[in-house]
Amino acid sequence: MKPEQYWLPVSAAAQQLGLSDKRVYQLINRGVLAARKVNSTWLVSQVSIEMRIAEMARYRKVREKAGAIR
Repeated sequence: MKPEQYWLPVSAAAQQLGLSDKRVYQLINRGVLAARKVNSTWLVSQVSIEMRIAEMARYRKVREKAGAIR
């Protein structure tokens, strides 16, 4: 059985990611975040949000190891 896919509006996705709505739309357009349009509302996959958060954390760790972030 497949786990149920949850979809969130762009504003909720932006809040979880710590980004602006505009940046979330850019990520959708680039294919970084999975999204679908229902009527006039864009909905973002919760799974893709979680994957992006994990990717951002990995990137931050790499930069910290390199001494780029203090």
